[in-house]
Parts: sequence; structure tokens; C-alpha cells
Amino acid sequence: MSPIVPRILLLALTAQAPSRPRICEGIDSTSVLQRWDPGYAEARRFADFLTAHGLPPRCVTRSVLQGFLGNAKAAGFQTDSGPVAVVFFPQPAGAESVHVTERPRGGHYRYTFPPRQPGFLPCTTWDLEGPARLFASGPWFIVVWEDRLEAWLKSTLSDARR
Repeated sequence: MSPIVPRILLLALTAQAPSRPRICEGIDSTSVLQRWDPGYAEARRFADFLTAHGLPPRCVTRSVLQGFLGNAKAAGFQTDSGPVAVVFFPQPAGAESVHVTERPRGGHYRYTFPPRQPGFLPCTTWDLEGPARLFASGPWFIVVWEDRLEAWLKSTLSDARR
């Protein structure tokens, strides 16, 4: 056997496949949503919706919005088009019962959620450094920060309802 053949075999066996981006790369593993977390089943349905419409999430995480306005469940979705946060509300009223007011204040944005919904906490307020895009669709109260992602989601959700 030629001495070159074993070297080629050794190189072939030890060569690594080109690296692919890993799911949840750069995300602390304790932030990844787990099966036992509140909202896991709801997050799975939203992730399936995104995937079915061509925007599979790279990662589904726990969200600081967990417990928003009371005991609502929530999750974060890292996509190639930007992050999406979703708060899940029970039907029949769903997320469309959530009302919000936005007030720009010196480069910051204040979002107030008045207590018009029965069973929710009294007035919740968010102060953010930039504008958020907030909208509801069925059980999903959706928060995004990118205009194009908001437009795509609204269009896709509208088409899916038809």
C-alpha cells in the first residue's frame, strides 16, 4: 500500500464538516424555553406557524414578558428577521382584549396598558429606549422591533385567517 493512502484516510477521518450555525448560538442555555415552562405548548404552536410560513425560529427562549398583566404566558423567538416576543392569552377574548397607549418621551417610549381587561393586573407600564411594534392576533400579543418583520407578520397573519 502506498504511504500516501493512510495519510489521505487519516485526513478524511479527522476532517470536520464545515461549521453550521448552532440552534440558540450565543443564547445562555438557561434562557431556552423548556417543556416544563409555562407557555411551552403555546410557543410551540407559534413556532410551528412561523415555520409553516417560511420563517423558522432559530431559538425559542423564556421571556421577560412572562406574567405580563397577570399570569399570561410568554416566549421569545429569535429569527433571521429579528426577535419576536409573544404573550399568549386565552380565548375567546385573547390578546385582542389588550389595549395599549404609546407616548414618546425624550427619546424613550412609554407604553401603558390600562386595566380595562378583567383579571389583569392594574396598569402596567413599559419604558423602552426605542419604539416597539405591538399588535394582537387571536391569542397572540406580539412585540417586534423591526418594521419589515411587523409588516410580514401582519400580512402573514391576515392571509392565514382567510
